[in-house]
Amino acid sequence: MDADTVLGGDSSCLILAGPGAGKSSLLRTGLTTSVGHWSSGFRERGLAVLVKAADLVDQVTLPEAIARSATAELSDHGMLEALLPEFFRTHPAPGLSWQVLVDGLDEIADAGSRRRILTMIGKVHRHQQEDLKERKRKKLPAVQPLYQFVVATRPLPRGEIAGASFRQDVLALQLEPFAPADLRRFAAGWFGALELPLPERAADSFIAALDRTQLAEQARSPLMATMLCQVYAADPGRRLPTGRIGLYERFIDLLYERQHAAGNSGARFQAKAALCRYGEEAVNRAEHTLDRLPDMIMKAAADLRRGSPGPVLGLLADHPDAVRRRQVPHKVWEAFLDQSLRRSGLLTPRDGRLVFLHQTLLEYLAVRHDTRDRAAYRRAVRRAFGSPLLWWLGRHRAFRDEYFFLGFLIEAAESKGFDTARVLRPMAKSIPGARFMAEQAALGTQISGAVLQIAADSIADAITDPRSIESPLDRDLAAEEYLADIAFLVDLGDGYRAADLAAPLADEGSVFPGYRVDAACIMADLGDVRATDVLFALACGYPDGPARISTFRVEAAVKLLDVGDARATDLLAAFATNRRVQAWDRRHCAQRLAASGDARAAGLLDALAAE
Repeated sequence: MDADTVLGGDSSCLILAGPGAGKSSLLRTGLTTSVGHWSSGFRERGLAVLVKAADLVDQVTLPEAIARSATAELSDHGMLEALLPEFFRTHPAPGLSWQVLVDGLDEIADAGSRRRILTMIGKVHRHQQEDLKERKRKKLPAVQPLYQFVVATRPLPRGEIAGASFRQDVLALQLEPFAPADLRRFAAGWFGALELPLPERAADSFIAALDRTQLAEQARSPLMATMLCQVYAADPGRRLPTGRIGLYERFIDLLYERQHAAGNSGARFQAKAALCRYGEEAVNRAEHTLDRLPDMIMKAAADLRRGSPGPVLGLLADHPDAVRRRQVPHKVWEAFLDQSLRRSGLLTPRDGRLVFLHQTLLEYLAVRHDTRDRAAYRRAVRRAFGSPLLWWLGRHRAFRDEYFFLGFLIEAAESKGFDTARVLRPMAKSIPGARFMAEQAALGTQISGAVLQIAADSIADAITDPRSIESPLDRDLAAEEYLADIAFLVDLGDGYRAADLAAPLADEGSVFPGYRVDAACIMADLGDVRATDVLFALACGYPDGPARISTFRVEAAVKLLDVGDARATDLLAAFATNRRVQAWDRRHCAQRLAASGDARAAGLLDALAAE
């Protein structure tokens, strides 16, 4: 589904996406669109309110948590009075819901707190659904739920979301990366904003330059694309960095160059103007602090990643290179440090304190600090990866919310000449370690091909056929793990074995149909010629039943369209007119037919709009 359909609908959903994939940008876009509609008098959709997941941790009621989070968000923009919980205990308008956009769930380090948040939201969601069913049973007029939830997060450790009550009866969606046309359009927009001449032509040159790097796949992430566009625009004639570490280094250097610009707007001129009244010694101290600022920010990032409560300004003020001279008033020096951090481009105000602009920037800077010399690198590797025995036992602490940091650590060590293969090879021989390698490969971490081959062999040898399990429930759970391991093989570059292993799962009628469709889609993505017939059978082979089954039939038909099979259009047209198919699936079928140029699409869309 397109983002407008998701954010403009009336169904709660869970949005999963990796680091830098645009989760926060998506929610803020939804917030802006919602407020814009209400401001212009278009009030057919609920009113969005953005909530930081961390504000839901404390044991308070949902209206209290929403009010507190919204107040903190708006106080940075000049709001003078706190919002009251009562404001969120009633509908924003008759018949319309509050659309609660929950961001940053993965930034909460404690797994128990994350589960409590999902469980609390799940209970509210389920209570509302049960109330609607009861009203329908009693033939009372339907009422719109008070709350609709959109929760965005990085993928969490296996079982954490599935075990939460929020996951039941809620759409779980994966945020797609940029397609090639999206990336070109995105780049042209940036180059226009950055006032490059002929931005469309610059975008073409940028895409060509990108293809000569190892970052073409990673550039499909909005965060990476943003950094690449800014680095390119700063010097279009210079070659782009070839790897992820090189890009982050160049991007941060660019930010520091802007900070130290000459003239009245430069950081040093501003510092001198603010502190010269306190004597030459105070100015010299400020100059020294500015010289050491990059290292101090890196240390603050490392402290925060290891659990320091912060804030960043407090961590900086405690650093020996930032200690003020006695003749400078405390508030004046604190203002100087605050402005220096803001001008770095790496931090931004949120809820009355400075935070890193993006979690991945914090992770990269922490790695820079942890690999500053050989001794620090050895300590970081021991702390991050521990003993290979822990991987064999499946007891290593590395979950997906740490994977970006660990990938940076591997690449930073490799760029400094450390033999990372010696550390990774024993890990790749264990299943948890092999899956870790696959996750890193998917993130774009540069790992030795020999290590990736060991990891692929480990996963392929350990895959257990779910058809050998008798219990239907256990068979579905095994199929889920089987499918995940096939996806890991794809990430490791072993598409041949992945397609061969996916084929029997796609044909197995005793497992949940969603897993069969996923297996067939993997086959199609790998170019397996068997995929089209399998997808066609999956799309039309089930008898009409519960609407949730129709979702998988639609997914199979859409994939069939993507691979160019002529049979797909008739299937999609049939689904679009079938009232037993869920509304969003019917709309999606019609939209895909329209994109393919099918003449029936306009009539189908008109009919759906009239319902």
